[in-house]
Amino acid sequence: MNATVDIEYQDYARALAEFIRQRGTLLPKALRGEGRLLATRLVRFTPPKTLSQGRKAVARDIQRAVRPLRPADFSSQRIRKLIRKRDYAGLQAVFARFPQGSELRGVSVVEPKFPEMHEQARSSRGRVLKFQGVVTPDGDKVRAYIKTVQGNVGRGRSGWAVSLLALGGKPSAWVLRHAKHDTGLFEDRVDAQGYIRMENRSEWAEAGDEDRVVANAVRSRMRNVREAIAKAQARAAEKARLN
Repeated sequence: MNATVDIEYQDYARALAEFIRQRGTLLPKALRGEGRLLATRLVRFTPPKTLSQGRKAVARDIQRAVRPLRPADFSSQRIRKLIRKRDYAGLQAVFARFPQGSELRGVSVVEPKFPEMHEQARSSRGRVLKFQGVVTPDGDKVRAYIKTVQGNVGRGRSGWAVSLLALGGKPSAWVLRHAKHDTGLFEDRVDAQGYIRMENRSEWAEAGDEDRVVANAVRSRMRNVREAIAKAQARAAEKARLN
C-alpha cells in the first residue's frame, strides 16, 4: 500500500488521507494500521474460503481434467475387468461404441501425465471449468496427484499473509504454513518514503485473479474508512450542538 497509490485507487488514498488528518494520527502509525486491515481483507478475499473448500476444488478440477475410472461405477463385468487390467485400447474401443448422449462416448483413454494434463486444461483463472473428455484407469496416479496439489491449498492467501504477519496480524494455520519468502513480499518504507509495499508472489497471483481481489479489498476498506469519517463527523456535530 502506498500513500500515493495508482490512479485507480486515488479515492482510497484521499479517504485515508482525510481519515489521518481527522484523527491527527502520525502517518507511520496510520499507514501500518491501515496496512494490517487491508492485508487482512486481501487474505479473506483470496480463494478458497476454507481449507476444505480448497481441497474439494482441487479434486474436482483435476478429475475434470482427467477422470479416474472406477470398476464400482460400472455394472459391466467386461468394463470392470478392462479397468483393473489398465487396458487403454480395450476401454477406448468400448467407449467408442457407447450410445449418443453418454458423457463417456468417444472419450480418450490415457495414462495420465501430471502436471501437464492438468495445466493444459486450466482456464486463464486457473480453474478447470468442465470435463475434458479424458479418462484413465490409473486412479491411483490421479489420487496421488490430487493429494500433492491439495498440499498447496492456501498458498494464494499466504502471499498476503506474509504482509499481515509483518504488520502484527494472525492468519489461519492452513494459510500461515505457506507464508514464506516464495509466496509474498513485504516492505515497510513508511519512515523513509511514506509507503508500505505488499506483493503476492504465489502461483495464484500469476493466474489473473489478483487484480480483481485487490480492487475488491481496496473498495471494501475505502467504504470502511469513509464510514469511520462520517461517524466521527456526526459525533463532532453532535458535540458542537450540545456545547
